[in-house]
Amino acid sequence: TIVTECTGTDDNWTSTFGWDSRVLVAESIRAGSTGLMMWNLALPPAPEVLPGGCDRCRGLLTIDPETGDVSETPEFYTLAHLARAADPGAVVVGTDQIDGLPVVAFANPDGTIGIFGHNDGPDTHTIEFVLSTGESFSTTVAPWSMFDLRSAPLPVTGP
Repeated sequence: TIVTECTGTDDNWTSTFGWDSRVLVAESIRAGSTGLMMWNLALPPAPEVLPGGCDRCRGLLTIDPETGDVSETPEFYTLAHLARAADPGAVVVGTDQIDGLPVVAFANPDGTIGIFGHNDGPDTHTIEFVLSTGESFSTTVAPWSMFDLRSAPLPVTGP
């Protein structure tokens, strides 16, 4: 199942990071999604609205038609953080739900564990991750910040 009915809108960075992390990533993955596809790769700052079209849509990139300048949008960074946590072929790993901190984890083909998350509130949080091997690591996440972490490759165990 792939989440496909999404595009960026003209919300600010903070609310976009929160909504993307919560709805498009954490909740979708917990509901069984295995992919995320955004509709618009690149749009001008004020896209032309066709009949029945979106008047608030934003692409992953904004291209100024006058100057050719390209800038990344919050949605670009959401996908960038997610891509740093989950390689192609990654498998979702169960995580505890933490109020205000949408977090998902992945077992990557190279033996690493990738973690994607977002601090969805006004307070700084230190989060400790404990893997099934006993390895643990922690990170401090500033208010309203998105993060990704990657473990060292885990030892391979046989049957």
